[in-house]
Amino acid sequence: MEEEIEWCAEAWLRERGGFTFRLFSQLRPLDGAEEKRYFIARQDGRMTAFVACSPIYARSGWYIEDIIRVPGAAYGTTELLVTTALDCLRDEGYSMATLGLSPFADLRRDEHHPGRTRVLGAILAALGPFYNMRGYQHYKKKFAPTWFEPVYVAFRRDRVSFGLLWDLANAVIPGGSLGLARRWMASGTRSAMAVALAPVLAARGQLPREK
Repeated sequence: MEEEIEWCAEAWLRERGGFTFRLFSQLRPLDGAEEKRYFIARQDGRMTAFVACSPIYARSGWYIEDIIRVPGAAYGTTELLVTTALDCLRDEGYSMATLGLSPFADLRRDEHHPGRTRVLGAILAALGPFYNMRGYQHYKKKFAPTWFEPVYVAFRRDRVSFGLLWDLANAVIPGGSLGLARRWMASGTRSAMAVALAPVLAARGQLPREK
């Protein structure tokens, strides 16, 4: 089963281009496996998705940490696994379960500290091509959470600086700032090539023409 979990995780990472964040989305489903709970979906005998849950001892609860599906898995597979996990944990008497952090999900403008709003805006713009934070938030909302707990970002100074963005990138992104730049350029290059090649492919019948 561990081999299947690793295969499933690797397939999911390949679909994402191997990109995860150090701070809130590193994928290590088998770390501490002896204390975790796993919920697995199979189709035709093959693992197509899994959910890994880590214990939160201080709150008698569980963190639904990894929600992974292979490309081509049936739609709704991960939703089925999450709701199954929630039902099982509730029936076993645990007091809470969480899907974890939704980074930058509910930002509010601070009129007294506009520099902080600009910093967060710059972070969102830089990370946007690699991490669909709004989509991640909407995915979690569909499970109708009982409550939300705010998480705060602390700033030393109320201004945007190159050093701040550099340190932030190095803290959360694999490969640091240079890794972000390479991925951002690759993403921009792919988008530009797709736009440039679209008329050619359409002329050859490889893309549907607009009517």
